Amino acid sequence: MKAITVVVRTLFITALAAQTVMLARPALGYPSSSAGMIMPNDDAAKLDCSSAPKIMDLAVANRVPLDFSGQSVKLVRAEWQDAEPGDPESAPSHDDETVELQTGPSDGQFVKIIPTRLGNQRLRILAFLTNGSVADCRVVVLVKAGAKIPDTFFLSDGYAGGRPRHAQLVVLDLKQFSKMALQPVATYADLEKAIELRAGEVSFQILAVPGEKSPIKIDSSTGTVEAISLGRAVVEASFEGHSAKTCVIVRESVAAGRPQNCGDIAPETTPVPGRFKPIKEH
Repeated sequence: MKAITVVVRTLFITALAAQTVMLARPALGYPSSSAGMIMPNDDAAKLDCSSAPKIMDLAVANRVPLDFSGQSVKLVRAEWQDAEPGDPESAPSHDDETVELQTGPSDGQFVKIIPTRLGNQRLRILAFLTNGSVADCRVVVLVKAGAKIPDTFFLSDGYAGGRPRHAQLVVLDLKQFSKMALQPVATYADLEKAIELRAGEVSFQILAVPGEKSPIKIDSSTGTVEAISLGRAVVEASFEGHSAKTCVIVRESVAAGRPQNCGDIAPETTPVPGRFKPIKEH
């Protein structure tokens, strides 16, 4: 009986030690916004995307040639990360989607990818092969605007139904609610996703009541509006031939006050020259 007890205890200690070793090993894998952790290849799966264009157009389907070295592919996904100076490769992806693998009559296999953020971007392509392994490749590209004009452009102060909400009127005070970040947003034909632009990628100016000092200021690098005195003003942003206007009212309290608007500063249509005083901020 004593011998059996010793054997059982030995087996338990051995199993516990093996589990401890497994838990102590560093996790190997690549982060993915869509699949948690994708393990690296153990069977030399290969994917070459070095022929991808180094400059791509925003909101346009860009053709990206792929070389799978004859491997059979089940599914292809594309992920995007910011790749500006200081952005780490381990940063989470801000966009990802499944893309269709196509074969041209003479130029091999490719996918079409639509960038949704300007600037230096890191594109990661993941190929799930039919043998169960995963191949991936990465390339840094510069995404530029201008090839496609937005359908609409507006400033947003939040979300409604999962989509950016048009900020037509913002009310601030000089205490608790003295700041508001306005997000520039562009929409494009044939693209379901609304594209959120960085504040530094658009031009801002403040339109004040004629003869009065502006009651607000704006940080053009972040799009944050700050109240500095009571009054009314309009924040105008411009991008790719479009302009967007948001009326900002500064009150003693955001919860009190009679209804106001900024129609006398910047009407719905193009303002008549001389009806407003532009204060350039960017």
